[in-house]
Amino acid sequence: MTNSGDETTTSSSPDESSGISIPLQQLIGHWEKLKKSGQPIDPEELCEGDPDLANQLRDHIAMLEAFSRFEKVPVAKTPETIGEYKILKEIARGGTSIVYLAEQAFPTRKVALKLLQDVAERERSKLRFRLEAELLASLQHHNIARIFDAGVAEVFGSQRLFFTMEWIDGLNLVDFIKQQRKSSAWTHADTIRLCLAYMDALSEAHQAGVIHRDLKPANLMVTREGVPKLIDFGLARIRHRANTSKQNASTADGWIGTRCYMSPEQFSGEPERIDFHTDIYGFGVVLYELLAGRLPYQLKDKSMWESAQIVQNTASVPIGRVDRQLRGDIEVILETALAKDPTERYASITDFADDLRRYLDNHPIRARRQNAAVSLWKWCQRHRRVAAVSVVVLGLFLVLGVAAGLWATLASDRARKLADVNQQLETSRSRLQASNQRYAATAARLRRSVSNQTLLRLGTLLDQEPNYVLDQLEDESRFPTESRGFAWRLLHQSAKRSMVHWQADAKTLMGLAISDDGSWLATSGAEGIRVWDLKSQSIIAQYRNLDESPSVRLALDNQTRSVLLVRRDGGPIRLDVDANRAESLSHSTPEHVMALAATGHQGGYLIGTQSGHLEHWNGPGGTQLWNRQMGDAAVIAIAVSIEGDRFCVLTQDGDAYHGDLDTGEMLEEQHLVHPKFTVQRWDLARVSRDLRWGILCTEVGDAVLWDLRSKQPYLWWSHLDFYPDIDVVEYRTNPMHPRFLVSGRDRVGLWQTNMELAALYERRSFLSSMVGDEIPDAGSSSQWDPLVIDSALADSAVAIGLRGGTVVLTKASPSPIYDTIFPAKPTVAKLCFSFDGKALVAVSGAGHLSYHDVSSGEILWQSPSGARGVTDLFFAGNDRFLVTNERQHQASLRSASDGGRHAMTENQPNTNKVVLVGDRLLIGFCENESVDTAMDDESTPDATGDNIESSKPVHTRGYQPVWLEIRETADEGPTLVGASAEMDLPIEAKAYDEPSGLLATYDEKETIALWRIGDNDQLEFLAERHVAELKTMEFMPGGETLVVGAYDGSITLWSTPTLDQIARRHPNANQAGSIAISPDGSVMAVGYFDGEVLFWDTENWEPQLSVRTDLKPIRDLEFSPAGDRLAVGGKGQHLLMFHLKQ
Repeated sequence: MTNSGDETTTSSSPDESSGISIPLQQLIGHWEKLKKSGQPIDPEELCEGDPDLANQLRDHIAMLEAFSRFEKVPVAKTPETIGEYKILKEIARGGTSIVYLAEQAFPTRKVALKLLQDVAERERSKLRFRLEAELLASLQHHNIARIFDAGVAEVFGSQRLFFTMEWIDGLNLVDFIKQQRKSSAWTHADTIRLCLAYMDALSEAHQAGVIHRDLKPANLMVTREGVPKLIDFGLARIRHRANTSKQNASTADGWIGTRCYMSPEQFSGEPERIDFHTDIYGFGVVLYELLAGRLPYQLKDKSMWESAQIVQNTASVPIGRVDRQLRGDIEVILETALAKDPTERYASITDFADDLRRYLDNHPIRARRQNAAVSLWKWCQRHRRVAAVSVVVLGLFLVLGVAAGLWATLASDRARKLADVNQQLETSRSRLQASNQRYAATAARLRRSVSNQTLLRLGTLLDQEPNYVLDQLEDESRFPTESRGFAWRLLHQSAKRSMVHWQADAKTLMGLAISDDGSWLATSGAEGIRVWDLKSQSIIAQYRNLDESPSVRLALDNQTRSVLLVRRDGGPIRLDVDANRAESLSHSTPEHVMALAATGHQGGYLIGTQSGHLEHWNGPGGTQLWNRQMGDAAVIAIAVSIEGDRFCVLTQDGDAYHGDLDTGEMLEEQHLVHPKFTVQRWDLARVSRDLRWGILCTEVGDAVLWDLRSKQPYLWWSHLDFYPDIDVVEYRTNPMHPRFLVSGRDRVGLWQTNMELAALYERRSFLSSMVGDEIPDAGSSSQWDPLVIDSALADSAVAIGLRGGTVVLTKASPSPIYDTIFPAKPTVAKLCFSFDGKALVAVSGAGHLSYHDVSSGEILWQSPSGARGVTDLFFAGNDRFLVTNERQHQASLRSASDGGRHAMTENQPNTNKVVLVGDRLLIGFCENESVDTAMDDESTPDATGDNIESSKPVHTRGYQPVWLEIRETADEGPTLVGASAEMDLPIEAKAYDEPSGLLATYDEKETIALWRIGDNDQLEFLAERHVAELKTMEFMPGGETLVVGAYDGSITLWSTPTLDQIARRHPNANQAGSIAISPDGSVMAVGYFDGEVLFWDTENWEPQLSVRTDLKPIRDLEFSPAGDRLAVGGKGQHLLMFHLKQ
């Protein structure tokens, strides 16, 4: 922190102009040189008997000596305590005060304690110290250090003023930026953004009338959390409305500050010239230093007087000359802030900050460079004598050339024309400003429209090119942060694959195999065979009796849940996973077994030997069914078809054999030869489960994918990496163009044809994602290279084994964009979330109710409604009740905890939709002038026995509402009270916005009526509109817009309360089954009868994302109260849940 020093008062004031006579300048310079050499001299001696000149010299010497106090730091002892504060250490000291780091006992915290240094200090120092404390207390801004306490304490036997403030544990602004530049790609723009927080704090101070006067990096702190803090108001002053007169101003008071950051007016010695523009100049110097790495003036080793002359009379070095990147607008901004004349700087620190924000946003700035005429005028101001002579000469020529009368006439004419031009310019400026605003709004809509169209396109590419989709979604230029709403987040979380990993072997992995259903995994390595449950990543079986790591690819018997493996001595083993028991497998030859496969028939298996024999056994300890010779080379891959009737074998010399599994008869033989390779011996092989694709690899990185059906090579690679691996992804098998995994070159990619669709694993990105103890040691990156891969048959799970023993589990396909929940019965017609969002009720076939836990989808209870169907469903009573309107013209009140019916009442025969308003149900309208609401009197006893006044509906539009009422009494419990009035007009569709009280109803006359529900549930009719074939409608939150979906699939927007059409969209020709709008109104979802769910941007009213579902038709959509879930119901075995999981 920086502390204020003493203020010295002199008896004389500076000259009215900031200029000083040349003799006086020479005397001041001579005095400073003598002082530096240690030769004291009296001013009278220097002036040689000129008393006036001696008095002027004495005044300026007093100013210099007063300012020098700020750079002197007296030494003092450190007290152990000050008041209730324990002193930990000294932080900083200045001319009049010391700052300590102290500890407060209650509440326990560290504070910065500022102590007035000497009790004998003059009264003015005490007043300034008190003023600083009062200023800090009055400034309440999160970027200004807060004051906690102030008072007087006895320190070393004397009473001393002190105050405590917020302890800023961090770095000053210069050190913080240096640190950021070392650890990140910190830019000039980042520096400017950080400075804006200090400028906002200064603006707050200026609005309170406070001028800081000592802005410098040491007083601009940044906490360890990155929060900017403005500190040290020790030199601040309050700006009064009426400026202090010169006679009352202290000359030295104008010299307060740190000279490298002082403004020209601070050097002038005239306190009355110091105002908010002084802080603008000081902050301009700070920003210049932060961006350029140097000060605008070189004042090192300069005397105070020399420094004053440089700052007042010398132009600063343009920052663009220091750094070419800082040319242009930022150069103009800093020139404006550093103007010599305060009136030519920014009018306020807010204007300064606004221009910086325009610069960052690439908008035109308001500051302008001075033209030649202005510069000439300023030169004249600085050189008045020369300018005066020039003006006199010029005036003589003008007087001789122009008559005074003619000049007056011309001036008047020009003034009139100028006024007309100014008026035209002002009109043009207003029109241009309005046009710019319209352009900006149009440009924003167009940018948002492009984002919406891009998002809609990316949704169609998710399955084919997930990596491309993810890259596009994370591109800030395409999708700025403010445009990333519900639809973007859905697509992003689906495109971003999940990945888990764990250490499966302490040394290395040599093989792995994943089950067909993707639920368990076997690994082989230095520590033996281990079988893992993939949900918990825990060991469920293991086999350790191995001399060395297994060298043959593992095989799984998914039917018997067992692992087939080969020991290093060549003997085959079967490990029963559920029993965790290993047993040797029968084989007829003493040769090493090189390949294994399960046949899927009650533990049957195939064995391939080193000499090319293929044996078929019917189970462990069973009978050999046949033995066939597959050439002279070793069998290195065996696969059995999914149907279990055929097999395919690959040998080390590249031969492929197809045969009948039951008889062993050879059906086809081919030699996999490619002119690109001269491979004599293949090291690794694999056959796809449909026996269509054969894969051969060598240790040195050559690989080929062979189409066994067309007998042609499909793709080939060279130099993939040591021990490459390839696997066809069975879950997406395409007869013509399969998808397959390629492991090599530090990565595992998902390919189709000759193009990589996605990187499922990359060593560099995988290592960069690690945290804490997971981070590997330097030089150990090779242990994170992929070595073996395998994919599940019925799932998109992919297992990747790394050299160092780590298993990585990921997905070959994007995550599903929605989850499925299974209701009690098929075909969901109605959905409703509880008010707390934790429960979801679904109405399915024949009115069956199922109550689901939202987080798990589990059915907590289910109950038949007893009706043919339910047309409306509501939670009521703080989620304690469910209200259902049923097709048998009855309403039921049920318990939300178990579905039990509390009460039931008969409705009017033609009741369709109902509206829940508080504890009442609007079931329709009647034409009668008076309505009997099942209350004999105008007052009805409540649960306590007291009478309550009944509602009296307002007569509007010739109709009156007909209500049902939910009541709960101590004697009867919860009940439904039915209305006895005969309903003439049922509600066919409805929308209700509770905050605004707006209600829209649609009746059998194809008319939308707009109402407002007031006090006592009275309905005020607002407007009506004839709309044909309306299917569904909803209000935007707040009720300003009514959204209507029609049978022809169109979506129409109507304004309220006039019901004027705003817009009409028709993206789908199928019937719109339901509309749902998020609670914040940012997204709308529409479900159609063809199974499409279309997400809309409600700012532009454009589709953003289309999701095709198997629910045809879609009957209902419902957003959760938090807006993070969307439930979808329709014809199908399940309902869908779109869920923002990130």
